[in-house]
Amino acid sequence: MRKQKKSDQVVVQMYDFRPKPGSGLSKQRARMYGQRIVEVSAGGRVDPHEILDDAKSPASPLHDYYEWDNAKRAHDARIDDTRQLLQSILIIQINRSGAQEAVRAFPHTGSTGYQPLHTVLSSHEMMSSIYHSLLDSIIYWKMQAEQWSRFIPFELKMAERIEKSLAAKSRRKKKKVA
Repeated sequence: MRKQKKSDQVVVQMYDFRPKPGSGLSKQRARMYGQRIVEVSAGGRVDPHEILDDAKSPASPLHDYYEWDNAKRAHDARIDDTRQLLQSILIIQINRSGAQEAVRAFPHTGSTGYQPLHTVLSSHEMMSSIYHSLLDSIIYWKMQAEQWSRFIPFELKMAERIEKSLAAKSRRKKKKVA
């Protein structure tokens, strides 16, 4: 719930906070966290520094969202740094037409984690995993564009064509494997 002053009258807006699919938040926690964030921001700009300052208090509903063990949090941050490092290194390859292409040296293949590019390229399973991950990403970004399309005009036809094309190729590959 958010109260907003408009002249001398108070306008109350109700929010139905829900967790983003895959976020790991329960509906109850999404509601609790969302309401607290609105309270902390006082209906204005949501400042991550203010949210974190509020969460430092054990009495804050946001407190349990964070890892407060600094040693564990530092380790987790270093793991995130390492992921960023793996995503930042490229290999220059020469494609069939002779042009140079930069590709990730250590792509993430889903359940097998990060792998050297030559290992991924030689594995049908890993390539399939990357392919499906790309298809999932296209579907995700298409849904994001649809969510905002009522506010910002988008041309979604290209995304839809790519999604259909990738899904058709995936079905053909599954038939060949079977």
